Amino acid sequence: MTTIHTWMSKVAPYPFLNLLGAPLRRPQARIAMNDFGLLATLQWHVPLELGGGPLSHEVWFGPVEEDDDFEGCATRATALRELWQHVPCGYMEPISEDDDLENLTFQFDVPILHEGLTYAFRVRCRNQHTALDWSEPSLRVSACVVPPYPSQEAFSLLPISESAVQLEWAPFYASDGMNLVEYRVIAQASDCSEASEQVVACFISDGRQATETATVTYLQPNVSYIFAVEARYPHVGSRDFSRGLTSEQFSFHTADLTLPAPQVLALDSAPVEVAGASQGAVPLLLRWPYPQELSSQLVLQYRSAMPVQPGRGRYQVLMWNCIHPSACVQAQLRSVDDEPMQLRVLRLNLQDCTAVQLRVVLPRGSGSTASPPSAWFCPQPPSRPQGMKLRLAVDGSGGGIKALMSWEQFRAPRHAEELGAVACAVQHDFDRGNGPCATRFQVRLRMEGQIWEELQPQLLPRPRKDVTQQREAESYEWSLQDPRLATLGQLEVQMRHGNAILWSSWSESSRLSVGLEAPRPVGALLLEEVTPYCVSLCWPPFASSAQLPLEYRVQCRESDNDRELAWHTVGVLEATGESDAFLRHKLKFLRPEKSYQFAIECRYQSLPAVPGRLETTQIQLGPRQFPNSSGA
Repeated sequence: MTTIHTWMSKVAPYPFLNLLGAPLRRPQARIAMNDFGLLATLQWHVPLELGGGPLSHEVWFGPVEEDDDFEGCATRATALRELWQHVPCGYMEPISEDDDLENLTFQFDVPILHEGLTYAFRVRCRNQHTALDWSEPSLRVSACVVPPYPSQEAFSLLPISESAVQLEWAPFYASDGMNLVEYRVIAQASDCSEASEQVVACFISDGRQATETATVTYLQPNVSYIFAVEARYPHVGSRDFSRGLTSEQFSFHTADLTLPAPQVLALDSAPVEVAGASQGAVPLLLRWPYPQELSSQLVLQYRSAMPVQPGRGRYQVLMWNCIHPSACVQAQLRSVDDEPMQLRVLRLNLQDCTAVQLRVVLPRGSGSTASPPSAWFCPQPPSRPQGMKLRLAVDGSGGGIKALMSWEQFRAPRHAEELGAVACAVQHDFDRGNGPCATRFQVRLRMEGQIWEELQPQLLPRPRKDVTQQREAESYEWSLQDPRLATLGQLEVQMRHGNAILWSSWSESSRLSVGLEAPRPVGALLLEEVTPYCVSLCWPPFASSAQLPLEYRVQCRESDNDRELAWHTVGVLEATGESDAFLRHKLKFLRPEKSYQFAIECRYQSLPAVPGRLETTQIQLGPRQFPNSSGA
């Protein structure tokens, strides 16, 4: 009896007797989404002969990689393997399909918990005795959720009070099956020193309205705001908002004007139209951001800071003084595209002042409204460059020539004592470029008999440590690369110093003899190993006054009795720098019935060809008729 029981346990019970090792075919899978989640709908077929008894179904699914095989992802110990799930479906009834007479069709919905991944599914069925193998994996289906995105770029801002604005925009597009969209409105005050974003509205919409609206309150007057609308699905997809719309700058302009501080403007070479004439010392250009109807009521004031004792770290601040209207002239900065910038040209005799501040005052009845003071600035330009020297040098990187310029700037004396409160404030603004020391320089140059050409301003290079130590002046060095350096003649150069607002006068001119003479031949062109079909050319190196690489071009032309043809370059040699007595080049494939002329052209290797600068010198050999060869 025991033997019979053992034998019976090895026989597959009905209905799986004829289907051992034959798993189900791969299921069909599709993923749908709604406002609260993602759902995968599976359909698979079971052979009709298996439907005679109650069948229990199971689903095994999980994420896979796009370029990975199913078996490898499901068996390897990877991060994706931990997300695989085994879902028992229980006893199921087939769905009615009249067309398929050989299979029973089953359907089951599986919830998807992780968005943004690619999934594959396998199924199998079993009864109370045994189970079939897992089916083939389904085709990969993606569970990526596309975030909401704007349907229109229109973004309306409607002021509804003196401190509130209503925002309107069209509903965002959502994926199929999705209706709920969560919106978030961001406001950023562009006038703040630290521009930070702030959430001012957040709500969930079902998309039934034709226009989405949000109201933003408690806006500050005379402050520019930029609004942005972000969106996401409230229950599905990424938890990060995606920005869809951004507005233009918006602000409430009120009659109670907050006066900004006047600031000194730095202009290098911009044209300024000045209405009227004025007399004074160094002119200062001021930005004038005030309305035209208010400018006639404003009073411009200044105050100065002076050291208590020379060389000490203590400063005293004098009282505010009104500037006479004749010392402040209206000006306008010409512009092609934008509106002209309103300026004021200020001329004050402030030679004895160390630092100056400006402000504007609006008188009002018994009192007045004053703007914040401007930054401290030195009313005098920095000292102009001293001891400028020029010399030619070889550019090691490109092989050309450059002009090395060296000059000095006198340093301001250091305070021996600790700085006081006023001195610290003055020094802080001076370190930003408003002080008496130069922070940039400008060069202008011209050839003899020509007009000046001003180069773009440059920041001062680092002082030379080998020269600046133990001296009251800082020494600088800068290299100038210009095509005119290779032109024969006298180059005249001037410099000036500048800080953030003022320029010094131009320095005295420094002249430099520039230009390169063409390489000179020092010998004759010789012929060696002359045969009816080839010839070797030999010549000594050319002499050059500049230590620059040379390039030799071997030229050849055919010569008839009646006319001479054009020269052709048949070889190029670069000088190696070695002290060779002769240079050689061999020409082949000559025709013995022709007469030839040869020449050597020498030029500087890395310099551009400028007319009148690289005139070549040629060595020519008269016509030579090779004897005709009987074997030709």
